[in-house]
Amino acid sequence: MTTAIRRNAVARQSDNSVNQRSIRHSFSKFMQSVIARKLQLGKIGTAHNYRSTLNSFLRFTSLDNIRFSLLTPDLIEEYETWLIATRVKSNSISFYMRNLRATYNHAVELGITTDRRPFHKAYTRIEKTAKRAISLAEIKRIKALDLAALPALDLSRDIFLFLFYCRGMSFIDAAYLTHSVIVGDETVYCRHKTGQEISIGLNPHIRRILDKWHRRSASAHHLRPILSGHGDSSIARNEYETALRRTNKSLKQIASMAHIRTPLTTYVSRHAWASIAKSKGIPTATISDALGHDSEMTTQIYLASLSTKAIDRANSLILRDL
Repeated sequence: MTTAIRRNAVARQSDNSVNQRSIRHSFSKFMQSVIARKLQLGKIGTAHNYRSTLNSFLRFTSLDNIRFSLLTPDLIEEYETWLIATRVKSNSISFYMRNLRATYNHAVELGITTDRRPFHKAYTRIEKTAKRAISLAEIKRIKALDLAALPALDLSRDIFLFLFYCRGMSFIDAAYLTHSVIVGDETVYCRHKTGQEISIGLNPHIRRILDKWHRRSASAHHLRPILSGHGDSSIARNEYETALRRTNKSLKQIASMAHIRTPLTTYVSRHAWASIAKSKGIPTATISDALGHDSEMTTQIYLASLSTKAIDRANSLILRDL
């Protein structure tokens, strides 16, 4: 090892020691290191969630550096009160608390701090939100709109219908679909949120939209004309978030044109599929109430426990009336 290389190695080791010492006492710096690690692993969404949580907590404390010793049940209770006073919704409060608690527990596991249980009274429940489903008749009105002269609205309408045709697929899963997920007569992909493998039969409704997107796609890599196919995960995440905002804004216009009072978003397609499936008498075990809202993971466990063909038959029962 040359003298220059040795000096650089010693300097890096010294920097790491300084960083470790600062992290050992600082919760905020430890959480920043967790965020950096999530980014390094390509978990852009989780890193974004943790960053939003930390920013909220720093605004509350008005501090740049929050030491582990400051984290007490009283401080967390004050933070919760502050969130309520600033009109943050209960599920968002739970979201922040769960992220902070997970970070703190990770620090405890690593031996960086002792467990003082600052979050043992924190609000971490998830409340059921209002139903956001629309009827099959309203889906038909959306489908029947003549949007040939409005390409931006036409794309947003196709996105909404595609999500519905795919059993209420989430927008983020659809955005990241690539041509490699087409396996024979199925779309086989992994859920972005849970990593669970999902298979969906390629019915004529799905094929029609995929053919249309293939003709206009800006990316030879992705199925949908949204992501550019750039290898940078942060660029892809920005493209996804921009597309989601743009699509939901367009869906508001589409809802007005179709005389639909429910605030239309991409997520409504998921609620709609579940609600319509119930109205068709499809067994709860097949669609699972969790597809509605109780637990995303439970939903996927239910779906994974059934044969793909059984679920596709249920989907065909819904789509045949369109």
